[in-house]
Order: sequence, then structure tokens, then C-alpha cells
Amino acid sequence: GKKVAGILPENLSDRLIVGVGVNVSYTAEELKNVSHPATSLLLEGIRCDIGGLALKVSQNLVLYYEKLKKGTFDVKEFESFCPMIGKEVTVLENGFCYTGKALGI
Repeated sequence: GKKVAGILPENLSDRLIVGVGVNVSYTAEELKNVSHPATSLLLEGIRCDIGGLALKVSQNLVLYYEKLKKGTFDVKEFESFCPMIGKEVTVLENGFCYTGKALGI
């Protein structure tokens, strides 16, 4: 498949920084030099209210952050939203490519 969104976690000593990105309106021309297969909501014919999308993403970040703080975060619930569990995935890290089966988060 083609990547339309991503989450980039970075562990910094005593905290976790999380970046979230969604390819909303990239054109085929803008994505042609990307090193991995990518697409955008625009290219897939999905109309998007950017403000509404940003609001929903931030609401969910707060929801799951609060669950983590309270100790009520359920990994299995979170994994139920992840379409990659049980499928072959490829990870690119520091110039190396790893392929395997996604077993969980």
C-alpha cells in the first residue's frame, strides 16, 4: 500500500515526543521523489476538512495521554484500530531496511 499518514515517536531521556503527520493535499508531482510509496487524501479522492481533522487528532491525543496517565490505557483496544497488525511490514531505519510481521504495538 501507500503511506498517507505517519506517527514519529522520539524518546528524549525523561519524555516521549510524538509527531503526527497526514498527507492531506500533496499532488502526484509533489510525491514523485519520495523514497517510499506515498499518497494523499486528495489523490485518493477523499475530501477533508483540515480544521476538523486537526481537532479530531488532537482530541484523540489528549484522550490517550489521559488514559496513559491514569493507567487505563488498553493496548489491545489501541491495536484494534491498527490495520497493520498481523501483516508484513517494512521498516526503514538509519539506512537499513527490516521486513517482518507486525505482532503488536
